[in-house]
Amino acid sequence: MSFEENSPEHFAPMINGSWLTKDGTSKIGTSAAWKKLIAWQKAYVDKIGYAKLQAFTAGLGQEFAADNPFQTGQISMVLDGEYRTAFIKSQKPDLQYSTAPTPVLTGYGKYGASYIAGNVAGIAKGSKNPELAWALLKYLSLDTSAQVQIGNGLKNVPTITSALNSPKLEVDKNYKTFIDVAKNPDTITSPATADGAAYITTFTKMWTKYQSDGGDLDAQLKTLDKNIDNENALTGP
Repeated sequence: MSFEENSPEHFAPMINGSWLTKDGTSKIGTSAAWKKLIAWQKAYVDKIGYAKLQAFTAGLGQEFAADNPFQTGQISMVLDGEYRTAFIKSQKPDLQYSTAPTPVLTGYGKYGASYIAGNVAGIAKGSKNPELAWALLKYLSLDTSAQVQIGNGLKNVPTITSALNSPKLEVDKNYKTFIDVAKNPDTITSPATADGAAYITTFTKMWTKYQSDGGDLDAQLKTLDKNIDNENALTGP
């Protein structure tokens, strides 16, 4: 946990994990699925040894550099985004690899789905040309051809359905996995709250500490729910 893209929100599709109740309170701590996934991951860490994992990852290259450990062959499997296909094509074009949807825990997750997040776009408060800025924002966000062009250039999955389905979108076999995931109705995201996504940070801290120190998981999950609820309450409606 916390190595490259290993994080609670990216692990969530493994169990079709949910975060909050309808009234905005945390439901992580009472979820049998989350508990089972955390326990499974902890057992993996314990089998290898937390100190050994820390020492190994400390010696690896940077995630967003040419010495990325997946690209150099130091690790053989990685949880990553669609943009990695562009990095590999640019930095390690001879790498032989394949992509697949997020693996799932039997009986919980829905294979073929994954985690996805959209784009947040805005106009600076001090913009000298807000009307032009708004026109540009609408073009980049809602125009199919613009979305396709950005997708082809950056290999970030387009955020509108018309662009996902455009025949002009350049899709090879490895990139296609991510396009299919984006179209999958079971693909999930993490809800926004008045506190943004601070609850994910709180969850990440708890999980990271548990994987290293262990302890009473039930008690820690109960405290996690309380901490998230208190943080959300401070922000107000």
